[in-house]
Amino acid sequence: MRDSVLVFVLALVLVTACGRAIPSSAPKPEAAPGAAIGRTAEPVSETRTPAPGRMIARRAELVLESSNVPGTAQALQLLASSLGGYTAEATITTESGSQVQGQATLVLLVPANRLEELLRAVRTLDGVTRVQQTSLWEQDVTEEVIDYAARRRSLEETEVRLRELLARAATIDEVLRVEQELARVRTELERIAAYQQELERRVAFARVGVLIVPPVRTSPPPLAETVREAWESSLMLLRLVVHGATWAVVLTWWLSVPTLLTAAVVVLVYRRRRARTAAP
Repeated sequence: MRDSVLVFVLALVLVTACGRAIPSSAPKPEAAPGAAIGRTAEPVSETRTPAPGRMIARRAELVLESSNVPGTAQALQLLASSLGGYTAEATITTESGSQVQGQATLVLLVPANRLEELLRAVRTLDGVTRVQQTSLWEQDVTEEVIDYAARRRSLEETEVRLRELLARAATIDEVLRVEQELARVRTELERIAAYQQELERRVAFARVGVLIVPPVRTSPPPLAETVREAWESSLMLLRLVVHGATWAVVLTWWLSVPTLLTAAVVVLVYRRRRARTAAP
């Protein structure tokens, strides 16, 4: 009878929690961007003030042309730091064996209210010759914040009730049942708390993705550079031919013995016929 009462109370707690909770979809680390606010060839200078009580996550993407890719990348990271932000990712590549610059990819996080300041300052950075593209997105995450806050409160109430049931459990079977459900609730609470922190970070800091590339060449390259590129291409072709011939010889080594035997037989037959023809 006691087991039946405990099971009934436990089921009642779960039904109450499920009824008050939001559908349990696994939180994603990065939500899809909302509608694009702007996509222009120049940085966005207009300051947008969200409606009172709304939580807005902002994201920007930049494509810059620079005559000094590493220098621009370093200057951009220093700019983000001076605005109270930081660099989340940084990758700078160069073309090996030549003086031609590669490109740089950065992911910066800056305070959302200073995003426009960063976009305006980008054009004055060391080496920047042109801003190819500036894209800005804003996403209202207010409903997500409210939904997850309600879900968290509901689960916290469920946890309190489960602890009360655990304190009244009299048998090992009852303890195991309640502890299993309590562990599930704790895991869900930890996931929700982590996603709430992620939402808060996305609202507090705007994510800025930057691609820095060398300037687009509009005139033919100098003759010396053309000769150098042709020479490097010829050396590469020679290496490919040598490697190909080496592979062919190594892979077909088992054909060498039959080939030599066949050649020896042909030579022997030829010499005998010649000797017979020359005999009186």
